[in-house]
Amino acid sequence: MGNTRSRPQPEFEGSSTFPTQLHYYHCISRVLSRGSPGNPRKGVPRRPPLPTELVILILREAGATVRSRDLSCVFPRGVSPRDIERRAGTLQSSVWATASNQEVARYLLFASPAIDAPSLPRLAWLQVDTFSKDQGWCSDPSSGGWSWFETGILRSSEGHNMEVDPQEVLFPRRGRVLPNLEEHASENLVYWESHRNPVAGREYAWINGARFGPDDEIWSSLQPGDRIGVWLCAQYPGWQCVVKAAKITVYEWFEPTLL
Repeated sequence: MGNTRSRPQPEFEGSSTFPTQLHYYHCISRVLSRGSPGNPRKGVPRRPPLPTELVILILREAGATVRSRDLSCVFPRGVSPRDIERRAGTLQSSVWATASNQEVARYLLFASPAIDAPSLPRLAWLQVDTFSKDQGWCSDPSSGGWSWFETGILRSSEGHNMEVDPQEVLFPRRGRVLPNLEEHASENLVYWESHRNPVAGREYAWINGARFGPDDEIWSSLQPGDRIGVWLCAQYPGWQCVVKAAKITVYEWFEPTLL
């Protein structure tokens, strides 16, 4: 399954007036909702206040989003989202998928907390980034790279109970291999390729995955109780996908509360 890359949202640069992006969005919301008396002497026309529903629509059209604190999460366990990039290079342990034939070796790395029903309409985009590499060598680089990551939906169902608190990040037991997704795609697992490791990369590096935006299929496929998962994959003899750290970043549409 494929995905389209949405236009990245530019990074917000704080200032003395708006120290954070959230301050900036709230200010815009108040200005739109309260209107302006104008200034006839300077030729500035009066602008009437706008209803909250229209303010929210304008903000969505402008791409106003904020990071979801509930769904954004990192691997490995015990590292905070703020420290993950700084600490990735000091981590000693790694997780890997090793292919032995043409069949895809696929491991669940981790998954976000479960998504509740009120959160679904607010979700805007997500991205998976990994501190990873392949096996570090390749006899025929022209044949392409067969070490990659997938992101998608992990859905609990009868017979596949995850036995994890819905509000907690899901970390499977080390070495647990999930079955090929094609066998269960219609029932429990739906996935899309996020990104591939550079071919024959000898050093770990942060690799940015595709950004899944508002028009991507994942949002129409999500249901309450689903988790957003990350899988590491390898295919064909000798290929590995090795990872030390990873993060799922989920952004929600900004919606003003007090206008």
